[in-house]
Amino acid sequence: MEKYRRIIGSFLFLLVAPAIHAGDGPTLGGRLFIDGGWYAGAPKGFHSGVAITDVRLTGKYRWNDGWYAKMDISFARNQIRLKDVFIEKTIGRHIFRTGYMLGFFSLDQSSSSNDFLFLTASNCAETFYFGRRLGASYTLNLPTYYASAGVFCGDGVWTDQKTEQGYNASVRFVFRPYHDIGKLFHIGSGAVFRVPDRHEEATSRLITLKSKANTSLPAPSLFALPVDHVRRQWQWNIETFAQDGAFFVQAEYMKVWIERYPHPAFCGQGTYVEGGWVVKGSVLGYNPVDALPVCASGPEALILFGRFNYTDLNDRVFRGGRLHDLSVGANYYLNRNLIFRFNYSHQWADAQSTVGKTNWGLFQSRIQFRF
Repeated sequence: MEKYRRIIGSFLFLLVAPAIHAGDGPTLGGRLFIDGGWYAGAPKGFHSGVAITDVRLTGKYRWNDGWYAKMDISFARNQIRLKDVFIEKTIGRHIFRTGYMLGFFSLDQSSSSNDFLFLTASNCAETFYFGRRLGASYTLNLPTYYASAGVFCGDGVWTDQKTEQGYNASVRFVFRPYHDIGKLFHIGSGAVFRVPDRHEEATSRLITLKSKANTSLPAPSLFALPVDHVRRQWQWNIETFAQDGAFFVQAEYMKVWIERYPHPAFCGQGTYVEGGWVVKGSVLGYNPVDALPVCASGPEALILFGRFNYTDLNDRVFRGGRLHDLSVGANYYLNRNLIFRFNYSHQWADAQSTVGKTNWGLFQSRIQFRF
């Protein structure tokens, strides 16, 4: 598999490189995340430690006539993995994109980890997230309205001759009646339809819902629920984000319904509410093109924030577990390139989770460098 990754990576680079040299706007960027974590009263298998949780190189290129290309490659955990690899064309308020990328669906599942307030997205967003896919999308970006739709094939970029690729589609709509610097109200909804991949040696299509519970450090999965005999998956959300000067709040509700045949369907759900206060520095940013909040640019900005999350994988057939967590944090943005993050999360799991009924605390910090 590693051989094929190198071949495909080299091919994509050779494909994009001539365009970069032919144009007039190439840029090179990247990121480095150094995380440390300490568990208090955690179940067996959760170990305190330090790790490089993300390291990437990113190449971007813009043409004057609305063309844009991006290649983002991760080297974390001694693995080479493609992240965003796509080509985009903008015509006025219309954006067309094709490649390996996110299908925009919700706030937390669409935001870049560069812009998270906490070290990870909310637990429910992480649990129901199914990654980047290969396909094409269209976005309409108006001052008051945002709409995006995409169609995709497969559950990732790597397949083999024994895999029958599935297909999926996502849509997202946002209404923002007013939007100004430090003044914003955003409400929206999204939906996903998915038929997962099937390996020819498997008896059925399979979806596994899993989560490590609010950390990027090595840790056991708190949820590890395999849902078999899948025909199709539906997922929808409602989202909101509001900002008034230094204060902001963000919330989402997500529901997942997995149709199975000839067995009963599975239903899971989750919600979170987070908000904070910009104590010092510039207000929290907002990207109207993607309809997503982005981190403060600094310099020397300080933000305090908190979050409550609820994730439920228990229904009348499956008992995948339930998690409540309450988290607080502080971020110090020395400048746009260097960020210091501090989080504490207390988590309560029920008896159906992989660790049984228990609760524990997790202190985490991150030094984040991006360029």
